[in-house]
Amino acid sequence: MNRKSFHTPKEDCPISLRFLRFITLKSFLIFPAILLLGLFISVTAQASDLDLSDARKLASAVEQASHQAQTATVVTVVDSGAHVILVERMPGAQLASLDISARKAASAVLYKRPTRLFEQGLAGGRTAILALPNAMPAAGGIPIMRGNTLIGAIGVSGGTNAQDDAVAQSAVDSFMHGQTTP
Repeated sequence: MNRKSFHTPKEDCPISLRFLRFITLKSFLIFPAILLLGLFISVTAQASDLDLSDARKLASAVEQASHQAQTATVVTVVDSGAHVILVERMPGAQLASLDISARKAASAVLYKRPTRLFEQGLAGGRTAILALPNAMPAAGGIPIMRGNTLIGAIGVSGGTNAQDDAVAQSAVDSFMHGQTTP
């Protein structure tokens, strides 16, 4: 009975088999390194974003500012990827404000500017703003920056656009004054 060895000498292996062995060996070394690098990048990116605790502070500041403005609002807080972290609706706020506040927050993140600029541009005759994807031409969306880094945004709806903008800006100012920059 002639048994062949399971392993063949290198010179008997076709080039494609030697290449496959080489790639397999290297992948065992490289794949974990790539995985760890990706995990590090993901954790680092998320660490600079707003979190639920931050969103609650912003929502509380919005509620206080809304009471002062004598209006009932909805606040949506999103992270730097425009993913919703928190939505709060004050008693008496119109239901449509749920969607509007989310659109304002997303627009502020996507364009890294307050949505009041879109409203002002449209009022000034710049109708091309209406063609911008996900641009919300209504004041009340404010991006939140830490230094030069976008960390999220807030969208407020329920009052007039001027009230929404003032409430949102007041909340962001209050939040940023309570923060320390890393």
